[in-house]
Formats: sequence, structure tokens, C-alpha cells
Amino acid sequence: MTAIRLAATERATSRVVAADLRLVLPYALLVLAGATILPLPFTGDQALIAYGSEAISKGALLYRDFWDLKLPGTYGFYLIAGSLFGFSEVGLHTAELIYLAAFGLVLFLTLRPWIANATIARAAPLVVVGVYLVGARPYELGQMEALVGFPLYLALVSAHRIGAAPHRLRW
Repeated sequence: MTAIRLAATERATSRVVAADLRLVLPYALLVLAGATILPLPFTGDQALIAYGSEAISKGALLYRDFWDLKLPGTYGFYLIAGSLFGFSEVGLHTAELIYLAAFGLVLFLTLRPWIANATIARAAPLVVVGVYLVGARPYELGQMEALVGFPLYLALVSAHRIGAAPHRLRW
């Protein structure tokens, strides 16, 4: 009887390990794709935003001591990222990679109920975030257009959930 239980436990454990690998593999590939951007040097806008964010971290005020037409949210992202990981290329690209990996995780968690095929649901982060990390040119990294996708997606999912709720909010 113990041998049967042991065999059943081993089968169950192997299924759990296989399921875990199917979940971990897309994120491992995502991080590998993102690791290729870490050492890329800054170009035009990135260098200017990194310089401005570092100046802001030392007390400068945007639009008074430092002028650029970029919106303040971009400087806010770079300021937080630079404060946590340093204002270097590797530090800021690391923060971008963590931010995009979090976006990939949210994609997986929120798309899973809508996608019948589990393999496709697990691939969503690779399709959305991984393609950007692999296909973006150095001057496209860290731009507002790439960073704004995450909060826009969260707003869309939140609006859908509120609209689908049986007890809708009344104003």
C-alpha cells in the first residue's frame, strides 16, 4: 500500500514540477530577452531624461532648473528607477526590465480567465513584452510609449471588471 501511495505522490509531484516549469519558462525567456538590453548605452532622449532625473534627485525642479518637453511621468519613472538602481544604463534598464516583467505577470494573471488554451495564456507575456524587448532599438527603450502600456492595461481591466460586476456603481 505504501508503494502505491509513493508512486501516486511521485506522479503528482512530477505534474506539479512540469506545471511550474511551464509557468517559469516564459518568464525565464522574458528575463533572458531583457538581459540583452541591460548594457545598451543611452541615446538622445534616454540620456537627457536620465540626466534630468538625476538633477531632480539632487534638488533641481523640472521646467525651472531643467527644461524638456517630455511629460513629468517619464521623469518620475526615471527618478524612482535611478534612486533604486542607480542612474546608469544598467540601473535604469534593470528597472525597466522589472517593470515590464511585472506587466507580463499581470497579463498572465488577468488574461488567463479569458483565454481557453493555457499555453497561449502563458505565452502572452512573451508575445507582448518579450517582442518589445527583443525588437526595440536602443533609442526606443525607456520611452513613455513603452512605459504607459502597463497602467493603460490596468485601467482597461479595472473598467471591464467594474462594468461586468452585478452591482454596478451608481453615481
